[in-house]
Amino acid sequence: MTSRGSPTAELTTRTLAPSHPRTDAPLPAHVERGTSAFRRINLAVFSAGFSVFLLMYAVQPLLPVFAREFHVSPTTSSLALSLTTACLAFSMLVIGAIGEGWSRKSVMSFSLLAAAILTLLSSVVREWPMFLLIRAIEGVTIAGLPALAMAYLGEEIHPDALGISMGIYVGSGALGGMTGRLLTDWFGDGRLTEYGVRFVKQAWPGDTLTATGVVEAVRTEGDSAVADVAVSTKNQDGDEVLSGRATVRLDA
Repeated sequence: MTSRGSPTAELTTRTLAPSHPRTDAPLPAHVERGTSAFRRINLAVFSAGFSVFLLMYAVQPLLPVFAREFHVSPTTSSLALSLTTACLAFSMLVIGAIGEGWSRKSVMSFSLLAAAILTLLSSVVREWPMFLLIRAIEGVTIAGLPALAMAYLGEEIHPDALGISMGIYVGSGALGGMTGRLLTDWFGDGRLTEYGVRFVKQAWPGDTLTATGVVEAVRTEGDSAVADVAVSTKNQDGDEVLSGRATVRLDA
């Protein structure tokens, strides 16, 4: 006699492979304090911040000159600076909101190049509306640097050293604005014909910086007398942070 057992059900389990294979690749390492890469990054962002804020604030002592040369009121001449800063502030908000996927290095490099070109262009225009238009565009282009520099440092620098790099960048803008205002305040009125600086030593947050200028020679260049000036910025210990030279046309 044959007996039939209960039917047995077979269960089959299927595992679906993920559509995107999992990778265990490590995240890029942050740059540590004390390395050559750390120094290069800090020097680059310091130089960039110094340059753009120097170009932006260099016009401040020249506002009376603009009022005289363009035949505008003192209040209107102040637009040369206030319009630039207003466009800078607004553009930083826009770039910060939409620039997440942009190449930070490319945008910051473009900002530096565009600011230099626009500053040169503003020196040859003869109409006040065109001058203001260039200054407004310059504010927009400069915004690419401060809008993305902090995010760039956050991605590249190790969190333990991030505060130092942030402080160096913030200090660069203050130093650049002070230097630009100082030089044009000293000489002004188109008399500064040549200017170049180089960074000698790292400046750190909390440093007290003093800028000086020394006339080394007075000579004749063409039909004008010019002075060769050595410029220097030192910290509270007397160590030189920035050095350079300038050529200034003297009034007859």
